[in-house]
Amino acid sequence: MTADAATAPTRPAGPPPVSFVVDEDSSIRHFVSLIMQGSGIDTQEFADGVAFRKAIETLTANIVFINVPLNTDDAQKSLLALSKSGFRGAVQLMTSRSTVLLDPVKAAGEQLKLRMLPSIKKPFDSAAVHKIIKDLKLGMPPPVAARIVLDDAIANDW
Repeated sequence: MTADAATAPTRPAGPPPVSFVVDEDSSIRHFVSLIMQGSGIDTQEFADGVAFRKAIETLTANIVFINVPLNTDDAQKSLLALSKSGFRGAVQLMTSRSTVLLDPVKAAGEQLKLRMLPSIKKPFDSAAVHKIIKDLKLGMPPPVAARIVLDDAIANDW
């Protein structure tokens, strides 16, 4: 086995980081969840803000992805609930509309002293989520394929 395989990333000791994904579109929730889980981050999905706000009464996360539809009221209620709960993680707003529409929501989160990340526009690719994970130093980096030398494989009966 080469040095590349021997230095594969490992998860730090302790409980894994946690993310929450709030979006009415199940495909977006699953997409973000799969990327997060593949990076060693546990994920909980919520189809609406009501379920999310109920969950944060007893659960906490390192990062929350919140979809902001045309009506921003639900997202703003969720930000207020995060603030009241003492949330210390990061908030990632996402929308399928112009990210300019998110500016008032982001500003409201900043006024509540929440850590607001730059908004992202859907659809986004996995690299955008991996960058967020890397920037926040959560989970593990994307996997790197191990390189196995043929001689090593034969010598070890692989």
